[in-house]
Amino acid sequence: MKAKNPTRRLRFASISLAAALLAGPAEAELRCNVIPSLMRGYLQNHVRFNQLSEEIERRSIETYVRRLDPSRTLLLASEEASIRGSLRGVFKDLAKDDCSRLTDLQKTMIRHHEAAAKFVRTTVSDPGYAVDTNVEIVLDPEKRGYPATPEDRNQLQKSL
Repeated sequence: MKAKNPTRRLRFASISLAAALLAGPAEAELRCNVIPSLMRGYLQNHVRFNQLSEEIERRSIETYVRRLDPSRTLLLASEEASIRGSLRGVFKDLAKDDCSRLTDLQKTMIRHHEAAAKFVRTTVSDPGYAVDTNVEIVLDPEKRGYPATPEDRNQLQKSL
């Protein structure tokens, strides 16, 4: 069995640390002008698709919208459908370095998160608030779906 060499380990750790420091920080923010080159790289390396198509756009929008509200507690069903529709053709905008639809959508989602946080804070800080131990919750968002009305959303957020 070989004995561990502490000098060798220290040298390896020093080289690793130096390499990490010299590499510099990774880009923390995705800028709009980078998206077209990311899309080209994706398409160049994709097994099945090598150019943008309606199917790729549809699937990308579907995935993006699903990830905007994975628990389906922020958006109403009508808002989700509206967002899907508003993103049609977004790849053409991105190719022109126009991310306004995505940045506007991001601002909308921030407002939804802020409203949900305010609703929850207000609800649980009410002196008459008590946890409903009899409520039945459908945890799977796929089965539950998006709430239809603001009242449904409030009730869902209360029950969670």
